[in-house]
Amino acid sequence: MKANKSLDYKIAISTFALIVFFNIDLFAQVKVYEEKEIIPTYKRGKDETSPMFYTGRSVQGASGKIYPYPSQAYLGSELVDVTYNMVVLENEYLRVKVLPAFGGRLFSAIDKTNGHELFHTNSVIKPDLIGTLGAWVSGGIEWCFPHHHRTSTMLPSDYRMVENPDGSATIWIGETEKTMDMRGVVGMTIHPGKSYIDVDYKISNTSTQTQTFLFWANVAVTANEDFRTFWPPSQEIGVFHNNNSFIKWP
Repeated sequence: MKANKSLDYKIAISTFALIVFFNIDLFAQVKVYEEKEIIPTYKRGKDETSPMFYTGRSVQGASGKIYPYPSQAYLGSELVDVTYNMVVLENEYLRVKVLPAFGGRLFSAIDKTNGHELFHTNSVIKPDLIGTLGAWVSGGIEWCFPHHHRTSTMLPSDYRMVENPDGSATIWIGETEKTMDMRGVVGMTIHPGKSYIDVDYKISNTSTQTQTFLFWANVAVTANEDFRTFWPPSQEIGVFHNNNSFIKWP
C-alpha cells in the first residue's frame, strides 16, 4: 500500500512537471501573424506616371530627385475607410504592428501591461508634401534609407514573417531603391519574455558605383505635459533641419 502511494505521488509530480513545462513553452513562443485593420484615410490623387527628372525641387534642403518613381504630389481631400493588411508581432509584454502598405513602417507598439502606446500613432492617415516623392505621413517609426524620407515611404514594401529557433519572431521589410540601386532591409524582432524591440538593418549597394547613403529611424512621439527633451550638458551648437543653419546652445 505504501509502495502504491509512493508510485502515485511520483506520477503526480511528473505529470505536474510536464504540464508546467508545456505551458511555459507555449507562453514563451512569440506570435507573428497578419490581420486586417480599417483606418480612415485621405486617399491621394492620381500619381504623375511620366518619369520626372530633377526639376529644382527641394525636399527640406535635399534635392528632390525621384526618377524613375512617379510623383505623389496630388493629395486627396476625400476621407474614406480603407482596409489595410497589418503584420503583428506579439509576446506577453508587447504587441507590435507593421504596415507593409506604407514602406513597412512600424505603425504601433503597445505595452500590454498597461495599454500604453509607445510611439505616436495617428487615428487618421492624412498625407502631406514632405516626402521625397511628395506624399508622407507621420506616426510610429519610419525607416529612412538610402536618402532622406525614403522614396518608398508611401509605397508597398516587400515583407517576410520568420519564426526563429529560439522562440523569437521577426518581420523583415525592404526593397531595392530605384534611384540609387541600394538594397535595404529592416528586421524587427521581439523575444520571449522580453519587453523591447530588437531591430537589425542591412544595407547593400547593388550597383558598380560607390554610393553614399543615409539611414535613420524617424520615430514619432506624443508630446504632452509630461514630455521632456534632454540635451547633453556638453552640447554647445545646435543644427536646424536643413543642416545649413546653426544656433548656440543653450
